[in-house]
Amino acid sequence: MSRSVLIRALTVTFAAALVAAAGPISASPALASNFGSTGTVGITGTTNGVWLTTSASFVVGRISLTSTYSSAVTTVMNGQYDPTDLTVSIASPTFCDSSLDTCIYDSDYGDNGLNGWNACDGPTSGSHPNMRCTTQWVRINQRYNPPANRIVCHEVAHSVGLRHTSEQASCVKSTADGGNSSTLSAHDKGHINATY
Repeated sequence: MSRSVLIRALTVTFAAALVAAAGPISASPALASNFGSTGTVGITGTTNGVWLTTSASFVVGRISLTSTYSSAVTTVMNGQYDPTDLTVSIASPTFCDSSLDTCIYDSDYGDNGLNGWNACDGPTSGSHPNMRCTTQWVRINQRYNPPANRIVCHEVAHSVGLRHTSEQASCVKSTADGGNSSTLSAHDKGHINATY
């Protein structure tokens, strides 16, 4: 046997031994841990956080949205969130009040580097990672004209406890990390169903 063939055979044998010793390959930790509250409670500036909503009855308010984002709220809530264990209702009031779990706004919020963010308007209960926020505000920044369905899916995910993920099939993957999905992944829906 030539030296190069022997080296290749030893390399393959060594690699097989490493795989056998490591056991079965599991999901990456980033995929397994993208659920639970995080962030600082408040609406000052561009605070971006993740909270859980108070119950499975999830009322979303479209507050003075442009037609593009208003349509996206309907499409995303009915197509992505309502099929989970959440019971989704969509309202279109003139202002945000405590009857709404999440209030969604869009405006030109300036050159702050954020397509959108989720902030707690309070009150809160519980503790991290299960802190719940009674009323949350989702802000969509028209300055950057983010894709409507994607940004609504992403920011509302933060309203029900989903953190950023590395999973390409999830709308909760950050655009900074190459995310472009407009849907929840099976993993995201599993987190929602297990909680609500």
